[in-house]
Amino acid sequence: MTAYDSRSHPHLNEAQRLHLRIAELEASVERLVKKENMLKESCRQEAQLLQAQKMEAIGNLADGIAHDFNNIFQAISGYTQILAMSKSDSDPELRKLEMILRSTRRGSELIKRLLIFSRKRESKLLPSNINSEVGQVCKILERTIPKVIRIKLDMEDPIHTINADTVQIEQIMMNICVNARDAMPEGGELTFSTRNIFLNDQFCNIHIGAHPGQYVLLAISDTGVGIDSDTLSHIFEPFYTTKKTGGGTGLGLAIVYGIVKNHNGYILCQSEKDQGTTFQIYFPVFGEERVPHRDNSRLETIPHAQGTHLQTV
Repeated sequence: MTAYDSRSHPHLNEAQRLHLRIAELEASVERLVKKENMLKESCRQEAQLLQAQKMEAIGNLADGIAHDFNNIFQAISGYTQILAMSKSDSDPELRKLEMILRSTRRGSELIKRLLIFSRKRESKLLPSNINSEVGQVCKILERTIPKVIRIKLDMEDPIHTINADTVQIEQIMMNICVNARDAMPEGGELTFSTRNIFLNDQFCNIHIGAHPGQYVLLAISDTGVGIDSDTLSHIFEPFYTTKKTGGGTGLGLAIVYGIVKNHNGYILCQSEKDQGTTFQIYFPVFGEERVPHRDNSRLETIPHAQGTHLQTV
C-alpha cells in the first residue's frame, strides 16, 4: 500500500484531499479482497483436484485388489467343487463344502461391486428417459421404505434423452435412497427432481472435472440428519461407512461414483449436519455429449440442501 502524502496534491483543499485518501483506501481494500478471494478459489480448486486424484488412485488400487482376490476366490471355488463332487449326498462334509462355496460366491459378488467402483465393468448404454426410471424406482420405494417417509416428485417434462444403462441408473437411485432412509429414522421427505440443464464454462471452472454442454440433472434430496464435513470427504471411498458392524459394506456410494463415471457424468453432494442431503447427478444428453447450446440453455442447481459441498467425477 502506498503511503499518502498530502503535499503531492497541493492544489486540493483539505476536504478534497480527504476524499481522495478515502478513495485510495477503498481501492486498496478492494485489491486485498480480490487477492484473498483468488487465494481461496485457488485453495478450493486444489482441494478438488486432490480429491479427484485420490479417487482415481483408490479406483486403481481397488481394481488391482479385486482382480487378485477374484483369482483367489476362483481357485477356492474350483477346488471346493472338485472335493464336493467326490462326496455323497449323505456325507456330513458336503454341507461344509457348500458353505465354503456360498462364501466364495459372496466374495465374488463383492469383487463385482469393487469393479463397478473402479470402472472396469462396461455399462450397456442405450437411449433412456430418466423420468421413466425415477417412476419405476418410486414404485419399488413405495412398497419398501417406511410410511413415515414421504416421496415427492419434481420432474421436468419433456426431459432430454440420455445414454444410460437403466439397470445401473436404478442402482444409483436405490443406493442413494437406502442412505436417505437410514438418515430419516423418524420420517421425512425424499424428493426426486429432474431438469434439462446446461453446464457453462463458469460452472465447469468452479467444479473441476465437469465439462460444458447439455445435461439432464437428477437430484435426490432428503431431510435427514445430514453429513458432517469430515465424513463428506470420504463418502465415495469403498468400504467407508459410518454404520455399525454388519450394517453395510460401505460400497453403496462407491458404486454410485463408479456408475456415474461410466456414464461420463458428474456428481455433486451438498450436505450439512442436521440439514439434510442432496445428491446432484449430471448425465450428458444423448447425442449431444459436451456440445454447447448457449442460446436456449440455462444453468441451474437444486437448492434443497446448503452447506458443505463435495464435487467429484
